[in-house]
Amino acid sequence: MMARKWLIGIISVLIVILGGIYLTGYGFKPTHGNPQKGNIVRTLEMADGMAMLLEDPETHSFSVARVNQKLGFLYRFDGGSTNWLKKEEPFQAAGIASGTVKKDRFILGIKIAEDAEIQHIAIGNSELGIPLYEPYSLTWHEVKEHPNQYETQKVVDGYAFFVFDDFTEDKWTIRGFDEQGKLVADKLSGADARYIDWNE
Repeated sequence: MMARKWLIGIISVLIVILGGIYLTGYGFKPTHGNPQKGNIVRTLEMADGMAMLLEDPETHSFSVARVNQKLGFLYRFDGGSTNWLKKEEPFQAAGIASGTVKKDRFILGIKIAEDAEIQHIAIGNSELGIPLYEPYSLTWHEVKEHPNQYETQKVVDGYAFFVFDDFTEDKWTIRGFDEQGKLVADKLSGADARYIDWNE
């Protein structure tokens, strides 16, 4: 009888603890409470949590999310952004600026069109002074020569995924290069993504 009372007491305490965890918004899965449904494509660790890149095969959308993490196994959704890649676009981006005053972050996910032939992504250098419809020249080799002006990444499984310390216009200036290092698409800050074809 005593053992049964102890078991009931332990179960009751566990129920209270689990209820308290869920009431605070935490759960045991990284996707807990995340309205951006889908499969996790990639994650990046941050000092105060995790950044996630997700893809939803049902809606053909992709999203980025910020997740707070406690004790290594408790997760809480802390904001996200969803976007869709249109057929005529070379790539599309979803980004979210979030975090506390001391731990600001900008999370950026980029989905690449299958036929865009983009192999490398460069973020940054919005100060080239380029009018929106004026041709300009830039190669992957030139980008790699200026590591202080660009953040770069190789496209993996159709995506590039970044976490930055803050948000600036540079972080929303995106360029895509093919395997030979040729600029094939860009998205200047404040403009839509477009194919670059003036060198054809």
